[in-house]
Amino acid sequence: MKDQAEKLRILASQAKKDFYAQPDETNLLKSKTAKVVAITSGKGGVGKSNLACNLAINLSRKGKKVALFDADLGLANIDVILGISPHYNLTHVVKGEKSLADILVDGPEGIKIVAGGSGVYELAQLNLDEIDKLTTSLINLEEQMDIILIDTGAGLSSSVLNFVLAAHEIIVVTIPEPTAIADAYGIIKSIFSHNAKANVNLLVNRAINKKEAQQVASRLNNVSQQFIGQKIDFLGYVVEDNKIGMSVRKQQPFTLLYPRCSANQCLETITEKIVVKCFAETEKEDRKNLFQRLFNFWS
Repeated sequence: MKDQAEKLRILASQAKKDFYAQPDETNLLKSKTAKVVAITSGKGGVGKSNLACNLAINLSRKGKKVALFDADLGLANIDVILGISPHYNLTHVVKGEKSLADILVDGPEGIKIVAGGSGVYELAQLNLDEIDKLTTSLINLEEQMDIILIDTGAGLSSSVLNFVLAAHEIIVVTIPEPTAIADAYGIIKSIFSHNAKANVNLLVNRAINKKEAQQVASRLNNVSQQFIGQKIDFLGYVVEDNKIGMSVRKQQPFTLLYPRCSANQCLETITEKIVVKCFAETEKEDRKNLFQRLFNFWS
């Protein structure tokens, strides 16, 4: 096991050297690393993927170069929500059939989409050659983007936690229902058990109003502080809005179809907060590459 880990470290190091060894001098001088934000949930059906799509568009409107990474393993549906049909997905990259640049799809407002697929389950059992291909691809993506949004699967699987724990900021989405709140606490507890310094943010979706959202946030925060000694940052809420359902049926983001709807007004406030969190000049967070963080778990 130690020998394999050492080989992984050599491959990851060589992948980065190979990228910076390209003749383009701008690459040699770059030190930019994209900010990585994971959007996750304790259970499915809370609107996580739909929020991820609309949030990516709003961030792009703020002048950020945004990539939306569909890591909802086995149930990837970003393409369905956006009404696009990618010819290739991440599985083709892992198998060495395509590069990440080959599978990138242009989305609304200039966002780039990394399509997932049922074969992405293979990410949990990559061999050395596949890790080499994937890490090299991720390096190139991070150098090109300002922010990478990772739409993870729901629940507590190891594949979900790997992506969540590799992110700089984590957004846990829940709705004001007892089972969803309980499941949200479950994933929050699991995140902190692996990393006590994780930046965990709560987003309450489908709230009747601000008061209900604040009650949910207060409840989760109180339980978290009492039993695991951790504070959760309340990122904001998105109100229940029939425009969301209408946009889903039309396979178009609600921020494009109904930019003045109540849900998008809420999401714009959340977008502003994320920009501040991710790009404040005073930030002193670990800016280690996503591939390096993921590598720590794979190895």
